[in-house]
Amino acid sequence: MVKSMFAAVAGLKTHMSKLDVIGNNIANVNTYGYKKERAAFADTYYATSKAASEANGVQGGANPSQIGYGVQMAGVNNIMTTGGNAITDNPTDVMITGNGFFLVGGYNKDGYTKSSSETGTGGMGSLTSLSFTRVGIFNFDGQGNFVDGNANYVYGFSSVRGTKALFEGRTPADTGDVTADTAWTFKVPADADAGITEATYTVKPVMSVDGKSVTGYTVTAAAGAGGGAAGDTVVMNLKAGDFDPDKADALYLLPGQGDFTDPNLYKVDQNTGYVINIGSGTAVTTTDQLNTIQQPRKYSIDGYYDKDGNPLEVLFFSENDRVKVKAYTKDQDGKLQLATGDGITDGVMTLTGDQYWNSSIAVKMSNISIGSDGTVSGVYNDKLYTMGKVALADVPNPTALENQGNNYYMARANTGVIDAVNPGEGSTGGLKGGTLELSNVDVSTEFTDMITTQRGFQANSRIITVTDGMLEELVNLKRS
Repeated sequence: MVKSMFAAVAGLKTHMSKLDVIGNNIANVNTYGYKKERAAFADTYYATSKAASEANGVQGGANPSQIGYGVQMAGVNNIMTTGGNAITDNPTDVMITGNGFFLVGGYNKDGYTKSSSETGTGGMGSLTSLSFTRVGIFNFDGQGNFVDGNANYVYGFSSVRGTKALFEGRTPADTGDVTADTAWTFKVPADADAGITEATYTVKPVMSVDGKSVTGYTVTAAAGAGGGAAGDTVVMNLKAGDFDPDKADALYLLPGQGDFTDPNLYKVDQNTGYVINIGSGTAVTTTDQLNTIQQPRKYSIDGYYDKDGNPLEVLFFSENDRVKVKAYTKDQDGKLQLATGDGITDGVMTLTGDQYWNSSIAVKMSNISIGSDGTVSGVYNDKLYTMGKVALADVPNPTALENQGNNYYMARANTGVIDAVNPGEGSTGGLKGGTLELSNVDVSTEFTDMITTQRGFQANSRIITVTDGMLEELVNLKRS
């Protein structure tokens, strides 16, 4: 009889724990992005009074006889279904319309790895040291940093500066069938004001094994172009479906930082040759390195002027940006002359973001929006700029993430390999701007679970009462 009492006590404890879970769910019914929890029970160990036996020539088979010792909490799991939509009309609020998590954390200039299977090199941090969240309450702070409601930086693929190459010609000149010897020439014109020398790039097809179809293109730099080494150097790979050199009048070349030879990391507009989501007035696209998203910053160079005599200003897109500008000074008569000094060659001055970023001022952008693909853009001086692209964490087993409070999860064991991807890639969903995700708690389900939990608790307490009465009868046998 005492076993029944201990089994009932175990039942009381587990039902109390389940009620704690239900109470937490109901408390967070209006918490943006909250994922409800589910308490699961399991029976405990058993005492076997008679083991099972096989049939023989004398007797038939017998089943085991066991008495259980109650119930235990098998686990508390998050239910990761997507909640409803809450339209906020705030352009920097964003919701994930499917799987995935936003990545937020402290500032790190060198960024983070794009996969939990990678080890950060140099100052690069590990992806798993970032926090994961479903709550897209974002905004730009006073320094132009894209942050969440707890002032943590939002991570994605930040803006970088590209180079525009204009279409020059094709060899052979006709537009007949493409062969392995076909080549297109794109040229970056010289720009004395920006300190850019002329450079030539060649686009050549990558043919299938049978040589009958094009599977992609390689972009190579001529000897010395863009600081390249002697001989042709591959600077970009393009997929055949993303780019057609016969239709493109220009091509934006990505900078020589990061791994830009993987055609799956970006796409090129087939009609213009521009990288998709590029700002209309500036050669800017997004890098494949996981980093913070920030508004461009403007740096004014005291004592220097542009060719029109205006104070020289430089726009940086990130702390890792690098800019070449033609700089002038004024003589005693106020006439412009090429600047001279240390680090200046033929009036060309090279400025780096890591040197001037913190002393620069964030520009005031208007019409800021977040696209379904995560692209964060805004308008400055009537030009559209892409500031970056919000990344999503593709987590194979999201229920293994550990709750940290403040709407954050951390990666622990059993999540599988986590990758940072563009929205819509892998198993992740797209984004919806001006919208936040509601809690996925169903109040009617929680109230039903509350009733059954209450009745389960009540029944277990009754077992204790009945067992106590039976023990009392047993004690009273001696009196009678």
